[in-house]
Formats: sequence, C-alpha cells, structure tokens
Amino acid sequence: MIQHDQFQQLLDTLVKRSGVGQEVLGEVMARTSLRTPEETSRVEISAGNPTARRPVDQREIPQGTVSKAVKALMDEGLLEDGEKLLRNPEGRTLSPLRLGRLYATAGVKIAQAGERPRHVTTALFGLDSTRVLGTAHDAADSWDQAADLIHRHVTSLKSACDRDRASHGLEPLRMLGVGIELGAPVYDGQIMPLSRDPDRQPVPLAEKLQCLFQADPGLGDPSRLSSRTTSTPWRYWPSTRSTTPIQISWWSASSTRESAAAWSWTADCAGEPTGGPWR
Repeated sequence: MIQHDQFQQLLDTLVKRSGVGQEVLGEVMARTSLRTPEETSRVEISAGNPTARRPVDQREIPQGTVSKAVKALMDEGLLEDGEKLLRNPEGRTLSPLRLGRLYATAGVKIAQAGERPRHVTTALFGLDSTRVLGTAHDAADSWDQAADLIHRHVTSLKSACDRDRASHGLEPLRMLGVGIELGAPVYDGQIMPLSRDPDRQPVPLAEKLQCLFQADPGLGDPSRLSSRTTSTPWRYWPSTRSTTPIQISWWSASSTRESAAAWSWTADCAGEPTGGPWR
C-alpha cells in the first residue's frame, strides 16, 4: 500500500469529517472517476460492478456509508452534484454525482531525440479529464530547460484559469497532480540513461522540479514539502490549500491510459494499484 504524508493529511480530515474509512473514500472516488465522462449516483456507487476486473470494485458498499463518504468529498470539492437526470431500473429519480470542477490536473509530454529533450507539451485538465482548460508547447534543448518549461507551463496555465474564474466570482483552482510522460525509464525521480555508456549519468529531473515548485509562492508554502520515494517515484508540493498536495508522477510511453483520478485515489486510498499511467 502506497501512502503519502500530504494525501494522508487530506484523508485524515475526510475520515474525521465523514466517520468512514479512507479505503471507502478512495473507492467512492475511484468508482466515480471510472464512470467519467458519464455521471453516476450514490446507488450505483453502492452497488459496485460485478463484471469489474478488481474484486474491490465488485463488492457492494452500504448506501449509508456511501452517503457519508459522498458528503465529505463534496464538502472538500472533490465531488459535486451532477447535471443529468438519472433513474434506476424502476424509474425512480436518482441524484447525479460527478467529479468536482474545483480541482485540476496537468499532463506533460516530453518528446525526445535520443536522450535529449526536444519539445515540452503541457495540458491542464479538469479532474475528470474531459475539460481541457489550457495547453502550452515549447521547444527544449536541455533537461534544465525542460524543467523550467514544465514549471512555467503549469503555473501560467493555472494563473490564466484562475483569472477567468475570478471574473465569474469563482475561487482559484486546486491542483491535484502533474503527470510527466517521457521516453526513458525513471527511477527515484531520475531519468536513467538509455545507453550503457558508463559516462552517462542519470538526470535528476524531480530534484530540479522540486526546487522550482518549492520556490513558487503561488503554489504553496515550501516549508511544507513532503515526499515519498519508492521504486516508482512520487513527488508532492502543497497547493494553495495546505491540505491538498500537487503530485508529480511519471509514466512511460507504453503505459495504459487509465483514469488519472482513479489511479491516484486507488493507489493512495484503496491500496490496490491497477497498473495505470500514474506510476
């Protein structure tokens, strides 16, 4: 089971607020995300999916427990009321649910020529990945420049969205995560050499990004940095709310494109990673 300090703080708050376990909170988020872009309901979440691959997705969850979890997640902005009319097989109207539009994730793709970066493309998405909030693309000729561009893209795209939201009386976006795809293996936050040349050294891209995001006053208090290193590395930076981390993750070009939200919450809450891109 993968646990991380900043997510744990958020989970502890939600557990205290809801009175249900973090595994249930994670499963409610995962089941909601697996339905996107469609909306779901408390009844559907409670019933589970008998044909799902993972046993944890097949089992039923008591409706009262689901309702408590949903209320806490809605209070945090991770879930919100849906907009579509839903009915059960008997025709009874159901209250629709969807992932919250207060949160965003960023996806970064670094195109390479051999072991050198050539282009950095960044997209800012709504939490359910159905809304592209902004994109940026620039050429890069070094890993230092690639790190600078990732930081610049993420912060500028978020700032533009926040200005637009402010004009409509909405609060700033909360960043949930940043995923980086590149054409090389990553271990402990370092990009490993593709060749066997002993003179080739790993590139500490996570360390470079850590310094940039820590120093950015628009993304949180640097003194609250939290990190956890495993064989598949993760890095976290606090967002504008101290209980909500920005997560920097990595995936290879061959990874399955499963739901980012489902992966994040499954890995951190349900404890049964599904092999998705957020590795």
